[in-house]
Amino acid sequence: MDDYYDDDPFEEIENPVRSKKVKIFAGLALLAAGAFFLRSTFAANISINSTPVTEFGQGFTALSSCAGSPVSLTVTPSASFVNAANGGTHYLKSIKVDNVPSACQGVDFSFATYDSNGSGANPMFDSNTIGASVATIYMSANNKFYPVNSGDITVTTNSSSSFTASLDAPSGPASSVAKLTIQSSPHVSSIGSVWTSSSNYPSNSSWTSVTYGNGKFVAVGSNTAGTTGQAMYSTDGMNWTLASGVPNHSWSNVTYGNGRFVAVGWMGWIMYSSDGVTWTASSASFSGNTLYGLAYGNGKYITSYSSGYYYSTDGISWTQLNLGSTRNRITFGSGQFLALDGNAGLPRWSTDGLNWTTTSDTTPQSTYFVTCVYGNGVFLGTTSAGVSKSAYSTDLGRTWTLLSIPTDNYYSGAYGNGLFALIGYDSLAHIPYGIYSKDGTSWTAYSSLPAGDWNSVTFANGMLVAVANSGQAMYSN
Repeated sequence: MDDYYDDDPFEEIENPVRSKKVKIFAGLALLAAGAFFLRSTFAANISINSTPVTEFGQGFTALSSCAGSPVSLTVTPSASFVNAANGGTHYLKSIKVDNVPSACQGVDFSFATYDSNGSGANPMFDSNTIGASVATIYMSANNKFYPVNSGDITVTTNSSSSFTASLDAPSGPASSVAKLTIQSSPHVSSIGSVWTSSSNYPSNSSWTSVTYGNGKFVAVGSNTAGTTGQAMYSTDGMNWTLASGVPNHSWSNVTYGNGRFVAVGWMGWIMYSSDGVTWTASSASFSGNTLYGLAYGNGKYITSYSSGYYYSTDGISWTQLNLGSTRNRITFGSGQFLALDGNAGLPRWSTDGLNWTTTSDTTPQSTYFVTCVYGNGVFLGTTSAGVSKSAYSTDLGRTWTLLSIPTDNYYSGAYGNGLFALIGYDSLAHIPYGIYSKDGTSWTAYSSLPAGDWNSVTFANGMLVAVANSGQAMYSN
């Protein structure tokens, strides 16, 4: 089931700063215009007259065979205006869909935009980990809607037949949108719920962190003795190759942003790579300052140490930000950094990585967080074994709600395919642990996981990939 629709009525938007008419074409039929024709029953292309002039915020109708027979969906794209010194820009910000029948349960809806040339889908939102030209939303069996891509899209279930997909960091100017398309296809429910062990990965290694960028999954760590720094890479998340030129330090964390992989080490070392294959040590060294969390967002890399943070715009030159204390679990989502503490401090947030605000909500006080995950408008922090005081926030970290989850060691988490996934292990018995959740509050334990001391997980390129302190790798796709 794969329905693809193209139409060409155009919209006209008034730019309030420049008083400039911006014409765009929406790839969905205008409600007032009924003339269209189907060219194909498998991949339907709808064409209609482009005479009507409309604006963002008005509804369009599109046919979808997600229910087995054509149904009419009402789709409303909306724009947001971002002010700037040169006048600002309208961006495609959200897409609302109404009249979704319950018969469409188990279906993914994918949206893409195109310019007037139609040569390829436009970037819709900023993302370091996934192809950001398609926004995909899943309708579950209980009439709830979830983002499939990653944590870069927030989906609100308005009702059992309506949802709104908001782009956390929109990157597509409204003036470049000439066509908006919608496709439907069956949801692949095994991603995030079924795991497979990789059979091809380097031996005698210990991996601490994994990320994705520039077409590759990249993991960092050391040899099993901890005497030689190591990194490995994979283009498919299944087969891995050792990287070269890795500086001889134990590496604790890795991220990707601005065209560059950056990794930090336990003893204050930093390295970088443009391709994940060949690595260079940064001239910046913070010997004696153990570096913990690491994230990229809004043009900055941020890493934490005992008294604050270091930040960088290129991953090479770094500036110290001494705040007297730190929060050592960092993630980026919905346009901001969030930092949680492994030593009972209250959460902090920042949009620029320089100015940090500590929540006044004492609910998560004395909660020793070991993971920090963002997905679908939810920040989630979980704790170590024996402690049930995990917490989540739906208002960007301002207020928090405690929750109980199975009390095992979960060392890392990710969001993708409409699921939160947490992984970890028992450090004494070396038993792998893992749970998953659609909403971050109700959790299901994996019935089985491949053997490994699972230390880090990421979602990208339509799959979850995890690496282990004991050297293994696994994937869910």
